[in-house]
Amino acid sequence: MVCSEVLVMEYLSGPAIKDVSGVVLNEVDTAALAEELVRAYLQQILINGLFHADPHPGNLILHDGGKIGLLDGGMVVSLPPMLRREIAALLLAFSAGEGERAATIAGRIGQTDEEFDAKAFRTAASRVVAAADEGGFDSLSLGRTLVEFLNVAGSHGLVLPFEMILLSKAFLQLETTLAQLNPDQDAKAIIRGYTLELLADRAKEQLSVSQIAAAALDSAALASNLPARMNEITRLLAENQLRVDVDAIDEAALLAGLGKIANRITSGLIVAAMIVGASLIMRMQTGGRLFGYPVLATLFFLIAAAIGLVLLYQAMVADER
Repeated sequence: MVCSEVLVMEYLSGPAIKDVSGVVLNEVDTAALAEELVRAYLQQILINGLFHADPHPGNLILHDGGKIGLLDGGMVVSLPPMLRREIAALLLAFSAGEGERAATIAGRIGQTDEEFDAKAFRTAASRVVAAADEGGFDSLSLGRTLVEFLNVAGSHGLVLPFEMILLSKAFLQLETTLAQLNPDQDAKAIIRGYTLELLADRAKEQLSVSQIAAAALDSAALASNLPARMNEITRLLAENQLRVDVDAIDEAALLAGLGKIANRITSGLIVAAMIVGASLIMRMQTGGRLFGYPVLATLFFLIAAAIGLVLLYQAMVADER
């Protein structure tokens, strides 16, 4: 029974794991409980696509003396199928100590900004995963490894989905319980083995007769059309008629821009030549005068000034439009 203000769950009896005494735990197969808890979370994350995101010690109880109960389903996270597959690949990369593969997976599911440095992120991510692998990658390091991996990604301009943040939070909260139940648990082996097992089972479930038939039809169509298409490609190559269209730059706009630049350079040279010529004529003694200066020199100066003003107008006003 769930509504916007009330969440009602089935009653589960038993003390919280954090309140269970060592005497009681000695009578229970805590190693099996710890492994079952890890398996349950992998099942939620990779198969169900809906996991409990607040498994702090108060929400985990020892139910009926041999089972673990999860309380307070008020914070759950839904994972789409594509993200589930990438998380599975990321966990496998962590468990195998393959930092570069983990960085590649993170690049596929994250959003990059302008400052993203792929090479630097790959190096930093490899160091994080390698450090976890050298430490044995036990259950006490998975949550911290995820948090550090997220921090490294963010500092290099890669923002991973918010679901990954809640996933790292859930693993961090599980660490306390797992350490209490079985400090020597090899989570690395559990994650690798059970993740592959879950993915294999899921693949078998989704491999229906209709999907096999559709794949067979597509393969048959490809096989029947491939020889004709290859023959057409080789014919075009032999006749030198194979064309490849590359949309790289706008050649017309580029040539128009280069033309404007050439015209302005030419106009500038003409103006400079007219000014120099007018300066030389100024020294000559001629009969005709305009404004007290030789007529020809004055005309050169006026024409040069007019051309200069036109060029200035084009550069400052016309190009802005």
